[in-house]
Amino acid sequence: MGNICNKEPAVAGIVDNVPAYYNRGINFRSNYVTFDNRQVYTGVRFYTIHYYFRFQCVEFARRYLIQTKGVVFGDVGCAYHIFDLNTVTDLVTQQQRQFQSIPQGSSIPPKKGDLVIYQKSGKQWWGHVAVVTNVDGNLIDLAEQNYDEDWDSQSYARQVLLKKEGDKYFLTNIRQYKPHAWDLNEVIIGWKRAT
Repeated sequence: MGNICNKEPAVAGIVDNVPAYYNRGINFRSNYVTFDNRQVYTGVRFYTIHYYFRFQCVEFARRYLIQTKGVVFGDVGCAYHIFDLNTVTDLVTQQQRQFQSIPQGSSIPPKKGDLVIYQKSGKQWWGHVAVVTNVDGNLIDLAEQNYDEDWDSQSYARQVLLKKEGDKYFLTNIRQYKPHAWDLNEVIIGWKRAT
């Protein structure tokens, strides 16, 4: 298995007071296989929330929604399975809320707080999920964990292009700074919106 890293993960960036970490790769044993369950106080009572594998992309997306919107989505086996979920749970009321699936080519553009869902690929076996943190015209800022170790800025991991064809929106994986050749092989299914 090679050298095992037992250090704490590095903070890659912080967005909306939610830190994202770089888990130092598959050899980072101490956190790679650790499930992260936490007590969350909703103002009414404490709930135990299962965040997922520590410092993976799904864990960040789940933690971001919990801390910024007070909702959590159900357990998934892979990041791309998030696209198939229909509801999130409101942590205060315990009521189900809609978790809208917006496919590529929709007339609904991504907005801040949406989750961008990637299909599984040779590089991302379990797919990937990133959080939209800003929309500025045709530039979309994404925050994420475990895509690569470097964020392009302190407030976003990557900035990608949004294309509009007629009334349809297509989110590309064309990275504006520090592009990787493998970026172009990643397929975005669409984005999710907790309403």
